[in-house]
Amino acid sequence: MLVELAWSVAGIIYGPVITTPITKAAHRGEPECGLAHPNKIIISRETFTVSLVLVAGIFVLDHQLASAPLLAASSWLAVTGTQLMMTDWIHHRLPNPLVTAMLVGGLVIFSYAAAEEGRVIALLRAITAAAVVFIGGLTVAVTAPGALGAGDIKLLGTVALYLGWVGWSHVLRGVVLALFLGSVVGAVLLATRRISRDDRFAFGPAVVGGALLTLVTP
Repeated sequence: MLVELAWSVAGIIYGPVITTPITKAAHRGEPECGLAHPNKIIISRETFTVSLVLVAGIFVLDHQLASAPLLAASSWLAVTGTQLMMTDWIHHRLPNPLVTAMLVGGLVIFSYAAAEEGRVIALLRAITAAAVVFIGGLTVAVTAPGALGAGDIKLLGTVALYLGWVGWSHVLRGVVLALFLGSVVGAVLLATRRISRDDRFAFGPAVVGGALLTLVTP
């Protein structure tokens, strides 16, 4: 109980902090959308949404994952993934610094686990999965222009690193679930006329959500 309470408090405090780099990254290169106080911590509806998602996500991870390396890595995936989900949904961007942070964090945690626990095969599988999914996404983008953006491809490859640590079945489930969630949400938005066929669609939330759901389900 104390662990869950600690995570909840941390999530509530961390929410306002991480929405600042989110907004900065999303608006970078757009002077007309610049922040009046770029160094000020942002308190808004987005702030509390991020906080609640972080609290719920890490709470579930703490209950479902027994492996210490996987719990640490998945928690980092939840933290960075929440930022990316929010940024992509609101601003239709997947900033490279956030994707890189997710990738590097996972590599550091899994490399340490491989060295300490001798799980070199799991590390190699995770890296291979990331490369395979990245190349697959790149192939789709080349053969079907407009299907996936550059940010989507990099994010798919990055989450595949986390899924690959567990196994190839998780990689397959995570990718399929991401495509399924993206298709369902896209269809609903089209049906309700929230978007048109010419609008950009935020695929990032489906990618991160699919990965986290895959990690916490048997």
